[in-house]
Amino acid sequence: MPSLIIELLSEEIPSSMQLRAAKDLCCMVTTELKKSGLTYESAKPYVTPRRLSLVVRGIPDSSAPVVKKERGPRLGSAEKTIAGFLKRTGLTSIKEASVISDTGGDYYSACVSQQVLNAHEIIQKFLPEIIRTFPWPKSQRWGYGSLKWVRPLKSILAVFGPENKKELKVVSFELDGLISDNVTYGHRFLCPDAIPISYFGDYIEKLYQAKVILDHERRSNLILREALKLSGSKDLTLVRDDKLLEEVVGLVEWPVVMLGEFDRSFLSLPKEIIAAAIRIHQKCFVLNDSCMNELSNHFIIVANMETTDGGVEIVRGYNRVVNARLADARYFYETDLKSMDGFSKGTSILEQRLEKLRTSGVVFHSKLGTQYQRVERIVRLARHIAPIVGADIDQAVRAAFLAKADLVTEVVGEFPGLQGLMGGFYAFEESPVVADAIATHYKPLGPSDTVPREPAAITVAIADKLDTLVGFWLIDEKPTGSRDPYQLRRAALGIIRIVLENKIVLKLSDLIATHMSSFGCLADSKITDQLIDFVYGRLQIYLQTQNLVNSITDAVLSADRSSDILTVTNKAWDLKAFLDTDSGRDLLIWYKRADSILKAEERKSCEVYGTAVTVDDFLVDEEVALYRAVVASNQKIKNIQIYTCVLNELAKLRGYVDRFFQAVLVNSSNPSIRVNRLRLLSALCDTCRSVANFSKLSK
Repeated sequence: MPSLIIELLSEEIPSSMQLRAAKDLCCMVTTELKKSGLTYESAKPYVTPRRLSLVVRGIPDSSAPVVKKERGPRLGSAEKTIAGFLKRTGLTSIKEASVISDTGGDYYSACVSQQVLNAHEIIQKFLPEIIRTFPWPKSQRWGYGSLKWVRPLKSILAVFGPENKKELKVVSFELDGLISDNVTYGHRFLCPDAIPISYFGDYIEKLYQAKVILDHERRSNLILREALKLSGSKDLTLVRDDKLLEEVVGLVEWPVVMLGEFDRSFLSLPKEIIAAAIRIHQKCFVLNDSCMNELSNHFIIVANMETTDGGVEIVRGYNRVVNARLADARYFYETDLKSMDGFSKGTSILEQRLEKLRTSGVVFHSKLGTQYQRVERIVRLARHIAPIVGADIDQAVRAAFLAKADLVTEVVGEFPGLQGLMGGFYAFEESPVVADAIATHYKPLGPSDTVPREPAAITVAIADKLDTLVGFWLIDEKPTGSRDPYQLRRAALGIIRIVLENKIVLKLSDLIATHMSSFGCLADSKITDQLIDFVYGRLQIYLQTQNLVNSITDAVLSADRSSDILTVTNKAWDLKAFLDTDSGRDLLIWYKRADSILKAEERKSCEVYGTAVTVDDFLVDEEVALYRAVVASNQKIKNIQIYTCVLNELAKLRGYVDRFFQAVLVNSSNPSIRVNRLRLLSALCDTCRSVANFSKLSK
């Protein structure tokens, strides 16, 4: 079967956008194929700094004949509506349509055959539009046309045809002056010539010969393998940095790994500063001395170039620049350590810098005030949180007070990624507890990052993140779609992970309402509810990664809006375990049956049945028994604190429900009897929903 190769060659794509772009291209193309009735066997995206590629195998020559049922208007609809239906389906008369009946009434229906189209023509039609509407996070116009791209687009390769024959045909189209063809280009410097692709096996192999490793994972593995091999040969240990590795993979098409070295005198600097200078500015990996288990003065370079001298000049250039960077870093560090004029002897570095933060008026956000005002808010919030998490209030408040002081240190000014870490380093002599809280209060920075563990650190970390969330909610700067410039999703997820991993009972709604006063606002229940919904939305996504399906979390959240993340999460796990038992499965079955009857009757009568049951209208013992069991169960579950016991209490209703359905006809011909029985079912379902909304669960 034929296959499709697409390559979009441009100037260097930012490393952070590459993997997402590759997935987007694959998703957009395969979606269009399926919409057009074309199947495929596999789709593999590729990405390098200069090219975005996709190889789709096993596409048929033409789309499969598809027959779809088209629902039409109701019987008796206006002539204009029926004429539109006939035009849409290709029918010549409404008599050719079928009549379908459902609970909503009778309506017309028609079977519409989708036209069989040539696959080449289908691809030729949708591919330009995919390129034109590609969802780059940032893009702009680079030429005279209307096309917007992340970087100037240089060429488009698009070929389609059999895999094993030299019959690949160009999927020909023109896009703002660019004409698609069967030509790609090799490495920018090593093999820049045009490379024609005549058959499927040409593409990846010819690019490899032209010094381009197309596969992102293959480049990553090569860099890691060569770095480990090279460092091991010198009795050194590579300090793993997966984030840096992904960035470096996105900078090279032909990785060449080399070993650099800086002056040993710089090892007197804190290792965090050395690592930041090497990682952030030079995109190199730091190494430890295997024998001493301390930072080495060697580092790993990943170049995008082979040279005739074996990389000697490249290494020399890196060594020179790293030494210069470290010299700058040493100057900034020593400047921080010097006493500042106008401060009394014994005043800590962070206290000095905090005063600078206060007087400099560094703005956090134009609508939320300065960084120093933010420090004051975080301190107030920390006073509320510290007793809840078992932290020493004085230590937690001290850490909150100094947490942002390192923002105006010289080192953090040069290496912003060290904020927090340098504050902790400068505060260590004052108090290890305070230092740890300052150093870790930004954590977790990502899904693989650790969370603070000490009570004071937990206090400051939650206060920092909650201040961010409340502040931006108050000024209506909420995340929209994929846009989240203030990283509010990460802040919410950080609170969730800190609470869950440290098993903290924390009622967020109380803290949010209290903290609003720090912004000069009265407590606003609407904003509190919106923010709790946002946090719980992130909780659902997080629990989904832990193999807890959304429907279970939804069921618990519908009944429990206490804003206690730990309790809600524990209930969700307990409900999951309960539903895996016979009692749980039975409860769900009889609840669904009762709920279905109730909803069907409510739809028919357009009436919502309450729970005000009339005992005198009961005719059989099974009605009375179920009613009494529901009332008793309601009273018991209000006094039971353990959620699993509550679920087991609900499960005891099974026998009463079974006997009720065996003995009782709910839809009695007597209206008052029927309504009373429906109200009994409503009371039964209401009792269940007070524990969890079982309607949201599938059987």
